[in-house]
Amino acid sequence: MQKPKYNTTDNITRLVGHITKRVKNNMGRYRAYEQMTAGQRYHAVRIRDVYTTLAMNNDRLSLEQVTDVIEGKLGYTELAPDEILAISNAYEAYKQIYHIHFINLESTNPYSIAAMQDIHRIFMAGLSSESGIYRFDKRIESSMRELTSWLENSSENMLIKSCVFHYKLMRSKPFGEGSEYIARMWQILPLNQKKVPICRIGCPC
Repeated sequence: MQKPKYNTTDNITRLVGHITKRVKNNMGRYRAYEQMTAGQRYHAVRIRDVYTTLAMNNDRLSLEQVTDVIEGKLGYTELAPDEILAISNAYEAYKQIYHIHFINLESTNPYSIAAMQDIHRIFMAGLSSESGIYRFDKRIESSMRELTSWLENSSENMLIKSCVFHYKLMRSKPFGEGSEYIARMWQILPLNQKKVPICRIGCPC
């Protein structure tokens, strides 16, 4: 297990504590979600995550457009076919994650290369000819296995590890397209599994 190259500082340690404290203090903002049934929350959180994930690459998408596409309503005809497909795919990808969490009360394994490729395959179905497949670079798979092994087994703070993992995945771009979607999801998943109060599945952030 090779540790990625990065350094922590006293300021980073202080910021981790500050972020954790702020999030705990702001949990009251999410009471509306807590009052929903599991099924309602399951649907609402998926829509918001689809919107925030796709908005990273398409700032013209609105939450209302994403909701309309997912719920089959009219009013999104100005969107291109690939934008509509991207919304539908992302909703299905988060369904894979959230169905496991809300229905089976488990989390998708954030340390599984196969799980990562499966989710990418759903995200990019019909949008990329290489959905679910790493770029043709013999170093990619071995480096991703090293990175996920470090994420799982290192004793360092999980918030810091999840940020490093996100950064390294974005730099290496293991997939030809759509690596940024996986980077966002895989930053959240280990935090959720370890019950770190920063971003949980079921949180509308």
